[in-house]
Amino acid sequence: SPYIGDAIWMRTSPAAAARGDMRDPGDLAVDATNPIFAIITAIALLALAIYEIVTHWQKVKAWLKKFWDDNQKWIMLFLAVFMPGIFAIALAADLIIGHWKTIKNFPFALWGLWRLAQAGGPGALHGYCA
Repeated sequence: SPYIGDAIWMRTSPAAAARGDMRDPGDLAVDATNPIFAIITAIALLALAIYEIVTHWQKVKAWLKKFWDDNQKWIMLFLAVFMPGIFAIALAADLIIGHWKTIKNFPFALWGLWRLAQAGGPGALHGYCA
């Protein structure tokens, strides 16, 4: 028969330990890292959040209005300071995405010129670069 210490270690009740119905502590970790478990948990938490917001909408609305009224200057300052940087990052990403084929092919073009120069000697690039 299992000891009480085994029941405590296995995080189960002494009665369950006496029946031999004990889970390995590692099983909980395996359950928690399962992607399906994570998806189900995320959906349940999202549903709970939506339920709570709908149930307490008047309180949420009052809190948001008070927060906006108290912090409007700080929020506008934050947006004024950080929006140009966010815009610059978005613009840079758009430029990189728009020119990705050229950017990707540039090192290969340099490598090809290097190989051509090695194969033909010093005058190999004369007609190619002119």
